[in-house]
Amino acid sequence: MKLYLDTNILIFSLLNREELTLEVKNLMEDYANVLQTSTLCVQELIHLCQIGKLEEGRKKRNMVRAEDILERIENAGIDIVTGE
Repeated sequence: MKLYLDTNILIFSLLNREELTLEVKNLMEDYANVLQTSTLCVQELIHLCQIGKLEEGRKKRNMVRAEDILERIENAGIDIVTGE
């Protein structure tokens, strides 16, 4: 099954937050599921980190690089899809 992650779920999953329910965690950890997010969600995540709205941004004093976030998304096995 394809799971389309919105910005909130993307943030919670990448920053290891405990706000995700057990059901969501189980779905995301099931290797039979394909995790996807949009380019817009990724842009929002990068922006929030860079302006210090997320813990990750505050830790690095607003110097979060887009490449670091993209690497984390790739390492998490999340595909980035375009709106086409």
